[in-house]
Amino acid sequence: MKHWIAGLAIMILVVSCQSTKEEFSGLTPMTHEQLKQKYVPGTKVRFTNMRGINGTTEYGENRSIQLIMDNGYSDKGVYSIEGNKFCSTYSSTYNGAKRCGTIYDVGNGRFRALNEKDEEEYRNLKWVK
Repeated sequence: MKHWIAGLAIMILVVSCQSTKEEFSGLTPMTHEQLKQKYVPGTKVRFTNMRGINGTTEYGENRSIQLIMDNGYSDKGVYSIEGNKFCSTYSSTYNGAKRCGTIYDVGNGRFRALNEKDEEEYRNLKWVK
């Protein structure tokens, strides 16, 4: 029984990864210039993380970023645009590690992001300011 459950879990994981890659395969990632135009001081972005928690990121001078989650969690850090990737480093989120990802325009003013492992990290990104 344990082997059957483990096998099923692996199959679900593989199928979910494949569906994400298939879902994004027809989309074009944002370019370096598009990212530079979107991420400017004073910008706010609303999003939903993969745990279903909504949050806001606010972008300030000197590449500063503030993360405010609807569940009360918050953090500060810096961001950069490297090639066609958006990168962020927070004080404690992800243990302070730099994370980079690709952002895709999915239409209707909504965007989704894949991390460096091609796993969906955020959905329903929307620039609100």
